[in-house]
Amino acid sequence: MLVAPDRPRLRALLEADVAFHSRRPAEVGLGALLPELDPRLSWDGRN
Repeated sequence: MLVAPDRPRLRALLEADVAFHSRRPAEVGLGALLPELDPRLSWDGRN
């Protein structure tokens, strides 16, 4: 298989990416996170 030699490296990269993105909302809050996804998104904290 073409990617077999790189599989452990790719898995580590993907796991690090998932860990980073799962911590991000707790670190910056939803109000700061949404504009990073798209500048048209915002949240004012109200229900």
